[in-house]
Amino acid sequence: FLRIIDATTGATVSSIPITLPGRTVGWANGLAKHPQTGQLFAILSLLPDCGGSGPCARELVTIEPNSGVATDIGNTGDAFAGLAFNAAGTLYGVTGDGAINLVPETLYTLNTANAAPTFVKTLGNGDAGETIAFNPNDGLIYHASGLNSKVFETINPNTLPVTNIPLSGFVYQEGVALTFWQSQGVFLMIDTPGFPPNLMRVTPSGVVTFVANVDHFSKGLAPTGSGSKIFNVDCSQIFLQDAVNAAQPGDTILVSGFCAENVLVRNDKVRLFLDGGGTAVIDGFDLTKPAVDIRGKAIAIQRFTIFDGSSGIAVQRGA
Repeated sequence: FLRIIDATTGATVSSIPITLPGRTVGWANGLAKHPQTGQLFAILSLLPDCGGSGPCARELVTIEPNSGVATDIGNTGDAFAGLAFNAAGTLYGVTGDGAINLVPETLYTLNTANAAPTFVKTLGNGDAGETIAFNPNDGLIYHASGLNSKVFETINPNTLPVTNIPLSGFVYQEGVALTFWQSQGVFLMIDTPGFPPNLMRVTPSGVVTFVANVDHFSKGLAPTGSGSKIFNVDCSQIFLQDAVNAAQPGDTILVSGFCAENVLVRNDKVRLFLDGGGTAVIDGFDLTKPAVDIRGKAIAIQRFTIFDGSSGIAVQRGA
């Protein structure tokens, strides 16, 4: 089933069955929303292929959220347990402990046209339970694993180091679904200690807070609604300032090119993420103003070359 739940209470708001024409859906493993299109991607276990107790090769699909009708993309070739998109729209998948054709507990990219997996990095920390989510605020993939040996860690998808995050607060049993709640700056996680499962909030620093019980087992979470948006700004075509002015809380701005402008992030702007991708340049040609003047709150800016202006980056309040 595809359900909408209230993230503050755990209550089920609506529920529809997931169907794939010509096939029988057993259950779902993993759910992720494309950051540009908003399209839902999921991993499905199909019958009779996945009818036994052992692992099976699962199917990558898209799901129409109003009807629950899935469109087949292709077979992933193994028992993938979780999905996550990065900000640029690259789809990552993590294999479960029982993977038999690929490497267990390993990060892959999945081709969104044909589901073909490409090896990224073996993880291997923790035991049962594998789930991942992407945090656009820091550009890292977060991986939760473990039943008896729990692990919460980050993977930098560009340079691939893995960093452990100590867990504190509510003690859960086995995290099986994870997503980032952009507007709150926290992860939502589903834990399966039995029935009913637990819904929890987890900060990027590993502080776990119990929210509520939910009335169903869940192996995938994704934000609903329009949610946060991602803008792609080519400074040879448009002004970065226009994108900053249009951005809403939780939005991400991916920037490329040479931005010959002084950028002001007004004090009414909150929770914006600006990423220059390691190549974008901001040239503050007005030497009487900062090249980047940040006056909003919870503003993150990274991987730019910034020069000229009266200063590089000026933080005027609580950014």
